[in-house]
Amino acid sequence: METARCLVRAAPAVQPTLSLLTRNGLLLSGLCADLVAHLPLTQEQWQSIPAPCPDLARALPAVQDRSAAEAGWLVGRLAEDQRALLQTATLSLGRAQQQGQRSMPAELMQRILALCLLDS
Repeated sequence: METARCLVRAAPAVQPTLSLLTRNGLLLSGLCADLVAHLPLTQEQWQSIPAPCPDLARALPAVQDRSAAEAGWLVGRLAEDQRALLQTATLSLGRAQQQGQRSMPAELMQRILALCLLDS
């Protein structure tokens, strides 16, 4: 499996790699998160990723760094309990900001939310 991970991380293009993983039933094996963490996907390519795909959570920090739109598409592919966790964490952070009357940088909030998923 580690060899496959290295190959996915070194993949030069998304579509052939995505097609190969889909054909061989490997999208849910953990390789999907490696692929989306290292290569940008179009909205159409995101739609070919099975949902729910809970393993995608570990790719969220890398995808957030690359694109807010892609991060949204990734969240749409997470398991329902993971999305609920993100929603709860988002509401909690918002409330903490209101009570503290301090604004937190968006990048910091995104990082905190991504870290919430790593333990889920």
